[in-house]
Amino acid sequence: MYRAVGLERALQARQDSIEHLSGVVSPLGRIDPLLQMLGPRALAERVREGGTWSCVTLTLRHKLVPPERRRELLARPEMKYVSPATRASWASPRFVPHDASDAD
Repeated sequence: MYRAVGLERALQARQDSIEHLSGVVSPLGRIDPLLQMLGPRALAERVREGGTWSCVTLTLRHKLVPPERRRELLARPEMKYVSPATRASWASPRFVPHDASDAD
């Protein structure tokens, strides 16, 4: 059974990673109490100090960004940190991201 433990407990347990910091700000606007208490900069430092990685979901960009904006986003300087193969897949009009709701 899935059970959310919250950011504070995940950091205390020295969890290896948190998928795009899920739950820090919910889609309904609920803000994690740790974020409210520390603020974004101090929270980021706490996550870094704890050795917890914030892992992005690479296909999320395709669900949120219309295809016409891809070229603009792929031209950003920080894209140099994304592998050429991943950038090519993001630029491809044939790319269809995996929908997590289809899993299992």
